[in-house]
Amino acid sequence: MELTDDNISEFLDVSEPQLTPNLKQVFTRIADTYGEWGFLRKAIEALQLHLNSEHVSAALTKYGALGPWASSAVDAGLLEVMFFTLGMAPRERHLVEDVKVQYGAFAIITNLLLVAEMEQREIIVGDLLKLDIIGLCLRFLRHDHFCIRQRAVETLRLLITDCVMLEKISASQAADVFETICLVALEAPGLWSSNFTHFPSQCEHFSALDGAENDYEKASRVGAYAFAQTQEDAIKAVHALTLLNYREPQKFCLDMLKRRPIIVDLLLDCTIIDRSPALPHSGASTNAIEALCMLFQWPWFTVPGVPTPADQVMKAADMKSLSKALRTLTSRRQWAERVIKTFTHLEESDASMPRSWCNNLVKDYDPIEPPLEDAYEHIWFNRRRSHVYFLRLITTLTHFADPCGVTNAEIMSFLPIAYEASQKYQKTSEEEDEDTKRTQLGEQSNVAENHPYWVDRTDPSPLYKKIIRLSTSEETLAPALLLRLLAVLAQRNVLAGIQTLTQPPPGLSRTTSLEQIQQITNPNVIRRIISIAHARMDTSLEHGRSFAPKNRPPSTQAEARSAALLATMDDLVANLPRTEESACAAFVNAAELGAALDALDAHTRGLYTADVRGARRKLVVALGNAAQMALRLEKWRYAYSYALGAVTAAEKIPPEENLGADIMAKNKQRLNTAEAHLQLDGSS
Repeated sequence: MELTDDNISEFLDVSEPQLTPNLKQVFTRIADTYGEWGFLRKAIEALQLHLNSEHVSAALTKYGALGPWASSAVDAGLLEVMFFTLGMAPRERHLVEDVKVQYGAFAIITNLLLVAEMEQREIIVGDLLKLDIIGLCLRFLRHDHFCIRQRAVETLRLLITDCVMLEKISASQAADVFETICLVALEAPGLWSSNFTHFPSQCEHFSALDGAENDYEKASRVGAYAFAQTQEDAIKAVHALTLLNYREPQKFCLDMLKRRPIIVDLLLDCTIIDRSPALPHSGASTNAIEALCMLFQWPWFTVPGVPTPADQVMKAADMKSLSKALRTLTSRRQWAERVIKTFTHLEESDASMPRSWCNNLVKDYDPIEPPLEDAYEHIWFNRRRSHVYFLRLITTLTHFADPCGVTNAEIMSFLPIAYEASQKYQKTSEEEDEDTKRTQLGEQSNVAENHPYWVDRTDPSPLYKKIIRLSTSEETLAPALLLRLLAVLAQRNVLAGIQTLTQPPPGLSRTTSLEQIQQITNPNVIRRIISIAHARMDTSLEHGRSFAPKNRPPSTQAEARSAALLATMDDLVANLPRTEESACAAFVNAAELGAALDALDAHTRGLYTADVRGARRKLVVALGNAAQMALRLEKWRYAYSYALGAVTAAEKIPPEENLGADIMAKNKQRLNTAEAHLQLDGSS
């Protein structure tokens, strides 16, 4: 069969061994007939048709592997031809048909990235990087037709969130991408609406809204929808950039900040992105808060506030990078006020409007990809996660307050936020019962994963082989933050004097009053906070014990010897999943709270010693149990750090807390076991 403009699809509808020669003939024709846009458009359409028919469609399948037709096309040079097509200058600046060709070329690339399995993507992504896919996408972010900008952002998001991209690009290149796509996310929505009214043919790629190509108002709506979708993709890509180097994440993020310190300002602006009726369930602002937190992520295997002196050499580099990165944040103009603005924006979000927007989304915008039925629930799920990441960021800052130059007034400005968050969970017994029922249904309150990783596929990321997937609860993190803030003020000999102030200290946030900070720092209130922290710590320990899988034979003799430390108890929540990771997370949360109590006691010169008593013993138990879970998971680096923390903390236990010799012996055994494995294979 001879290839013509009108039989391309039929020409390619063959099997091997004829398919590859036919593909190469089509590709050669595309390359040799530069400017023959009629053939080019039909060729792109035919390629899309065959790819989609083999995989049903990228939007529906997403997972699996390239079929034989797609594999032959890639081997025959499909990627190179798509790059050639994208590099062709349109005949006229605004010619619709030429834009469709470029849109289709991007669609073919994203189709391959979505459908290919991991080994295939390793090859595809490697080829794309050699062709400078990132540079090409960044150039297309200035395209006259904004539908092409959307495709460029989507391609970047698919690339950067793909686990095969880990450690594939430098921190400098990542920083450049970070800044550029943040700027896209911060564009004015009206700019996109205007572009779609000017070029209404773009609407067909995003919406089935009847008459949108001939109706100014409808085209404007579709433009707003396209922008909201692009905005969310952009922030997802930014989020993933913070986790591109899982071996030295703190140094990687620091190097990004050194190259482009402005990304802190841009990301802070992204955290207060207003919710759009075009995509009310967008997670853009939530993802921005997560990304901000991930820029300053705590070393994975440690518990904030838990001292492990003998371990300093192993984590010193990570902590040094983190400290320098945080100084980038605190050096930005009005950084504390802007961080607080993130929280107030989160708190002021209206509940009623997004619900009506979700209900009317299909009617008003008729998107090609309609929202899930639980879109409205996603809004509140994202909001709860945002609370946790915001509190984590401030908590991390408290550990570096002095080297980062955080002022007393700035510390005081965060007190009301931590205090209000700490008071959320003071429930009656009836409310506790209702909470248990909701938890059984999987409706856990403010809980978020410590190191979230965006994925568009089912492939396990190499990151998950290295880390324990821990989650943090606002229920424990909020009082831990409040105690940390109080401890910093006490360490600076400022806490006691707050009660005698007659006017707000210079630099106090406009959102904070002198009356608030005097109420929160009143000794009676502090004692109540300590009491709350004890109760939350006890609850977290109980959850850890209930989450820990029972009747599971230990995999090593060391586990068998130390498994007895985990107390048996009636299940509080019978239907919760029993995993070592869930149990470890609960124990780590309890340990962080215990460390915060210890810090407050250490810096208040015995004023609250009687109230804090018992916390250090619980800290040792929590760390020991966390080490036990890490041993079961064969995460030796975590187990070593937790066990070392337990042994170190036990040295400060006063006799009246009655820490048994058996507990100390078990923790030393755990430490020895973890250390032996680390020396044996260097595994984390």
